[in-house]
Amino acid sequence: MIRSAKALRFVRPLLLETGTLRTSLFHSPCESSCFVCERGFSSSDRNLSYKERLRNGIVGIKKDDAVALFQTMIESRPRPTVIDFNRLFTALARTKQYDLVLDLCKQMELQGIAHNIYTLSIVINCFCRSRKLGFAFSAMGKILKLGYEPDTVTFSTLINGLCLVGRVSEAVDLVDRLVGMKVIPNLIILNTLVNGLCLKGRVSEAVALIDRMLANGCQPDAFTYGPILNRMCKSGKHFLGLRSDQKDGT
Repeated sequence: MIRSAKALRFVRPLLLETGTLRTSLFHSPCESSCFVCERGFSSSDRNLSYKERLRNGIVGIKKDDAVALFQTMIESRPRPTVIDFNRLFTALARTKQYDLVLDLCKQMELQGIAHNIYTLSIVINCFCRSRKLGFAFSAMGKILKLGYEPDTVTFSTLINGLCLVGRVSEAVDLVDRLVGMKVIPNLIILNTLVNGLCLKGRVSEAVALIDRMLANGCQPDAFTYGPILNRMCKSGKHFLGLRSDQKDGT
């Protein structure tokens, strides 16, 4: 897998929301060590160099400021690294400016700056959040064509996107393919799929999925069982489908 700790620190696109489930695609070992300062972006920051702007923090950056910053980065010599661009795209994705992210990613590529796997993960996330699953899978194809190895983070984004538009059966099939490739789905994937199944009223399948994931070494947590219990409470059913040892995650 192509990954560096330095790059991973800068790229943390948000996982999609399916129902009440909300988790993060990337987790930093220590939040305080993240280079991105949690400070809002102000128009006065335009007078700073792009490095200073990124260092000072670009949380909540507006469209006009983002475009101006991007243009400064494109015109800078030597040009910024793809990691710097990814930090800008991540900040924009956090403010749900998905179309702008996709447009700037395209402009970056036209300027001869190649996407890396983290850029493409951000692109997939934005397409999924915009309900453009076909384009998201095309971006996945590009990852494979470039020789990168998709990880569970990339797959979890696609699975969550499928659940978001109600294509839960396809999400289940994708998980089965992962298992067939000897890729153990992580807890994010499990929780996302369980939530998607429960939203469709397929609680028994969600419970069966948990059993399968336990057999494959994936330990559920409280968020795994939340959608199941919530659905059962609303339907007035009891919890015979959940064993006490499952609830304890053992």
